[in-house]
Order: sequence, then structure tokens, then C-alpha cells
Amino acid sequence: MLLARTFVPARRAAAAAVVCSTVTHPLLIYVWPRFFTHRTPYIVSGELIVCVVEALIFFALARPIPWWRAVAASFIANAVSYGAGVLTRLL
Repeated sequence: MLLARTFVPARRAAAAAVVCSTVTHPLLIYVWPRFFTHRTPYIVSGELIVCVVEALIFFALARPIPWWRAVAASFIANAVSYGAGVLTRLL
């Protein structure tokens, strides 16, 4: 949302971010693990797919944001989220 606010109203960017998480989080947590027996391929492929899907959703809902900014927002948001999860798990 922070990367999009200079291009679109904050409410629309926030709504797009909520839709992205609402769509992808359950898929990553409940559906995607069924296809993997090892953690690393699950995490890598799951996070990449989530980034792509969220970038597409964000681009569609937060227009007129440029496509590259939607991709950057998705990858940055997911990297921060994953990093926070790793730090939380270590503590």
C-alpha cells in the first residue's frame, strides 16, 4: 500500500492489499502444502506464486498504478512478511 499511495488513493490501495492477502493467504497455507513433501520447494514456489498473483490483483484493483510498481509492491510486501515470520520463529 505504501508503494502505491503516490499513484492511487490510499483507500483503494488498502482495499487492493486486503484482497490480495485474503485471496492468497489461505491458498498458500492450506492448499499449496498438499503438493510438497519438503519445506524448501514449498516455501520458494509458494512465495513466488503468491507474489505473481498478488501483483496481478494489485495491478487490476489499484489502477492507474504502473505494472512494475504492482510487481515491486508485491515482492517487497511478501519479502517483509516472510522475513518477519522468520524472525518471529527465531524468537
